[in-house]
Amino acid sequence: MESSILEFIALSALALAVGGLIGLERERGRKTPVLGTRTFALVSFLGFLLSYFTAPDPSGWLIIGTGFAGVFVLAALYYFFRVRYSYYGRMSLGLTTTFVIPLAFFLGTLIGRHLFLEAGVAAIACVYLLVEKKELRELGETLTKQELLDLLLFIVIAFIIYPQLPAREISVLGLGLNLQYFWFIVVLVSAISFAGHILAKYYRTKAVFYTAFLGGFVSSVATTAVFVKKTANEHVLFTAITAAALASTFSDSVVIALASVALLQTAFPIIAALAVLYAVTAWFSLRTLRWNEELTAERSALSLRFSLEFAIVFFVVSLVFGTLQHSPLGAIAFAFLGGLVSSISVYAAVAYAYSTGALPLQAALYSLAFASIGSITTKAVLVALSVKSRRFRRKLAGLIAVACFASIFAAFLAG
Repeated sequence: MESSILEFIALSALALAVGGLIGLERERGRKTPVLGTRTFALVSFLGFLLSYFTAPDPSGWLIIGTGFAGVFVLAALYYFFRVRYSYYGRMSLGLTTTFVIPLAFFLGTLIGRHLFLEAGVAAIACVYLLVEKKELRELGETLTKQELLDLLLFIVIAFIIYPQLPAREISVLGLGLNLQYFWFIVVLVSAISFAGHILAKYYRTKAVFYTAFLGGFVSSVATTAVFVKKTANEHVLFTAITAAALASTFSDSVVIALASVALLQTAFPIIAALAVLYAVTAWFSLRTLRWNEELTAERSALSLRFSLEFAIVFFVVSLVFGTLQHSPLGAIAFAFLGGLVSSISVYAAVAYAYSTGALPLQAALYSLAFASIGSITTKAVLVALSVKSRRFRRKLAGLIAVACFASIFAAFLAG
């Protein structure tokens, strides 16, 4: 009994907070708001009460639907009087608040059904869209026809083609090929390219770090390939590969933690050494970027041809080193070859092998180290091929050498 009362109090507070947060944004910058914090908090609280005290059956949904209809009428009346007063020039006409009223009610019903994550994500998205009104309006005003077409193309390849592909492997020359994962690489490279274009257009120099760091969480190699296609500026490229490598180090550590916390604790010196190296080099490299050294926004935000080419190369290399996994070269050689394409997949495989006892600790540590070496080597080679400066290539070679020493020495200490 006591636990149910505490649960009701906690959920009530959450419902009031979600509605109140939306109301606070609606009151922001307005001297005499018609609808504010209290109104939206109570609307959300009403949705919570109706959802919490009704059963998930037709009669319960009927009660919730009746409440939603009442809130919708309230929103309609609000809009009616807003239109009436706007006729006399007393206030500007807009539909945003009218739509947000029933949304606050719906968020309350989600909390009443214990869908906390869904309610939280929806509330954050709602408040973000309300707060960024000016920026979103500017984005709409400056969006070109080509960018809109590229966005539609990305929606097709990501949300229409990708879900239709089979998740099971098919045999290609005796080797397994997952078409859905192949197309995922196409979606990934396209997303990085599109995000980089938008960030370059609106954030200029900061776009280099933002795009590389966010893309590096998924694939630092793909991120580097996108930057190589967009620019040949050595300062921009060096910032990009170090920022992507830093993000990749964080994502790799998460993968290890999911498979084996014990291995993560032991391998922490390797991860820490690489994270410090990439963070320091990215910070100094970002500081060297001058105002005229920016990531140029191209006319086309997305190149499907480039995405397909990268995905094909990715899978050809994957199939080649996949055949060497059980060769006498051993786990360390396999980890290095795998790191040339995707360090995160190697980290996952090594962590799983260690957790099942198939791989001893020392071999696992050195495998992680050489996977990281392979990853930074691929990124450096991709960049070196696009920049002809010998001085810059020596700089990249120095980065690889320091990464090799740091990761191997850390693996030695950890083992």
